[in-house]
Amino acid sequence: MSEVLASERGDYALLVRVRRARGRREGRIFEFVTVSKGEDIGAMDAISDRLGADAQEGSHQDVSMARRLQSQMGNLSPNGRRLSDGAARESFRQLYDDRLRGSLSSVTDIFGDAPLTMDFLESVRNDAPDLFSEGRPPESVFDRQFLVSCDDCEERHLAFDSRRDAEHAVADGKAKCATCGEGSFTVEEAFVVRQHCLAGMSQGLWLESLAADVLAAYSQQVWSGQMVGTNELDVVGVFAESLWLVECKDSRFGQNDLYVTAMKADAIRADQVVVLTTNDIHDNVRQAERQMRESGTRRRSRFRFVSSEEASVLQDEFEKILAAAQMRHLRDWLNSQAEVSDWIFTGP
Repeated sequence: MSEVLASERGDYALLVRVRRARGRREGRIFEFVTVSKGEDIGAMDAISDRLGADAQEGSHQDVSMARRLQSQMGNLSPNGRRLSDGAARESFRQLYDDRLRGSLSSVTDIFGDAPLTMDFLESVRNDAPDLFSEGRPPESVFDRQFLVSCDDCEERHLAFDSRRDAEHAVADGKAKCATCGEGSFTVEEAFVVRQHCLAGMSQGLWLESLAADVLAAYSQQVWSGQMVGTNELDVVGVFAESLWLVECKDSRFGQNDLYVTAMKADAIRADQVVVLTTNDIHDNVRQAERQMRESGTRRRSRFRFVSSEEASVLQDEFEKILAAAQMRHLRDWLNSQAEVSDWIFTGP
């Protein structure tokens, strides 16, 4: 039985579905969906108090799927541990900015984590303007260091976290350059790209972070970098009574990647597979996916491909997929013997 309870003002509705429990436990399952034009008015808290039981996020099927998936999960992968680190995650979110990511890659592709002096950064400012914020390299992306350099051969010897420590190291005049033997040094300010940003760039973790953030806006049941057997799942979640697998590729997504992703989907019985990539999807990949689907060599997972160099486009297209799934789910939910109630819901 399903019913829709509408508020007097028409700005809030509560969808209620009651089903008999199956299996060894007898009783009924109460499922609720709240729809509001404004902020949540706290209906679920009031319902939980009235029923004497805490409401769980998602439908009964969602909860069952999440429990089954969690029973398969092993440890977090190294990337998963980075994605679960709060400081690292904030660095990855900085990289959603396409211009910043482009400016950084123009430097890190050549110099990696080498210290970069202010003079050097100024020299590439025209080509990489987003490396500056209010005239300085942003602290969210760079760590500041102080280098001790030989005045004669210009060899750099040591890096310190503070200017005071760097100056103290050569203040007594006894230090000699290991390269030329001279003893005159200069302390100069330098900047190093933060390790989290480097990992986010080199391993595409910014894209996995973006995918997890988008999916988390629709469901609280989201995991990143989780191991299931020998498979590393980039992003996986439960939403709209479907198990979603998101494969992220900040590079070319080829046929081998397709087959590996299909095996991952089979292993966890994923219903929906979304591939997010910053490169174009070649026609042979789409053809291979169609052949797998038509030949019946793959279970019912539905593949969708989203490709763009722009993070905002990837985000928007993924959100459209999720929003459409949400609407289909609500429509199916209402069509399951739904009735519009004669009573008026006035709020908790």
